[in-house]
This record gives sequence, C-alpha cells and structure tokens, in this order.
Amino acid sequence: MRFVGYTLPVNPPDASVRLTKEQLYESLKIKARDPIGYVPLIATCKVLEEYPTGLLREATFNNEPDAAHERVEFFPIGNVIFNRVDPKTGDKLAVITNTISETPEGELMLTFTFTIGPNGPFETSGDAEQEEKTRAKIAVGAISRTLEVTRQLVQEKKIQ
Repeated sequence: MRFVGYTLPVNPPDASVRLTKEQLYESLKIKARDPIGYVPLIATCKVLEEYPTGLLREATFNNEPDAAHERVEFFPIGNVIFNRVDPKTGDKLAVITNTISETPEGELMLTFTFTIGPNGPFETSGDAEQEEKTRAKIAVGAISRTLEVTRQLVQEKKIQ
C-alpha cells in the first residue's frame, strides 16, 4: 500500500474566476459522472447505478488493460470518495478522495489523495516508490485540471 496526497489553493491571486465551495462541489459531482474532460488518464466511463448519496461507475484507464469499478460517495458539500475495486474479484485497488477545505483565513483548498493497493503494510519496493512519485505528479495535474474545468463551467454558466 502507498499513499499520496496533494493540496492546492482554489483561488490563487491570479485566478481568472473566484470559485465558491458550492461551485467546486457541484463540479466534483459532475466529474464523478463524466470524468473524461477532467482526468486525461480515463479513457471511458459509464455510470452503472445511481444512489441517493453517490453512484457506481465503470472506468477504463489509458495505462491499464482492464476496467475497474468505482463506488463514488458524495459527502455534501466538501468530500467525494472513490473506492476502486476489481469487478471480477472485488479486490480493493485504490481509494481516492477529493476534499474541499478552508484555511483558518477562509481560503478554499482542494486536496486529492490516492491510497493505492489493499490496506496493509507500507510497500517499500522500488516499483512502489516510483508509483508514488507518478501519482504525486498526477495529483497536481488532476487538481489543476479540475479547477480549470470548474472555472470554464462557471464562465459558461453551466454551474451557478
């Protein structure tokens, strides 16, 4: 098991549009249903079931041959959790969180975390270390892209 987390400010001084917590949370829910514009690594995504508090989706990733199922849970108005499992075995592959928080000064922050592999001992192999570095880069890009898409949706009045 390996863990990576990364946080970026939602509204840095050079932001073209200042986002609210509500707008960002709405965008995270859109991202859960239709992630392709947000996450370049996702090749396809299909919502299999919807629940009052989330959904089950099947996603294929550009770097993986088999699809994975992700149970997505919405926790208004600040957290979306993705539990990725192997659809054939039910084995847990990853837990990913998208969390909106605030600093003591009231500035919004967006944190993505990736827990890769089944719960258990910290994996120390060279492959695991490289995977962690790769995931850290992905996290930074994913947060930046999510904020970019959210600003675009707000500018286009698709999110109020």
